[in-house]
Amino acid sequence: MSKKQIPYIIAALMLLLALLFYILKGNGKTNYSWREHYDPNSKDPYGTYLVRNLLETYYPGQPFEVVMDSLGERLDSGIFIYVGNEFSLDSLTLNQLLRFVERGNQAFIACSYIPQGLLDSLNDEACVSSDSYGEDSPFSTVVSTTLRILS
Repeated sequence: MSKKQIPYIIAALMLLLALLFYILKGNGKTNYSWREHYDPNSKDPYGTYLVRNLLETYYPGQPFEVVMDSLGERLDSGIFIYVGNEFSLDSLTLNQLLRFVERGNQAFIACSYIPQGLLDSLNDEACVSSDSYGEDSPFSTVVSTTLRILS
């Protein structure tokens, strides 16, 4: 082996190691998506598979329904859970949700943007809107210890 061949051998070994690393790492692709989709069957960071699975095992034998469209007349009794970016409600659906909670049912809403109509229906002392402090404030989300429906 001559001195002229050594750089080529080192380059070939480095290329081989890089190729091996690329293959073992999964071709450089991630196996998850950071897109906010809240799919109940997805194990991605923004998927809600874990929430759905925990709810199904926490309430075994209870009916469980994933609603992908509007609520309509589905709010009969039970627990309503919403996980998403924006919780859009028209006035009719808002009134249905408020009556649902007034009848003793529970509602849990985890989202970035809550409709102003829903915020207005909650106790003003327990709820702070992001409009009051600006987006950079630590209070830019709803802060609450106890929420209750105003009559």
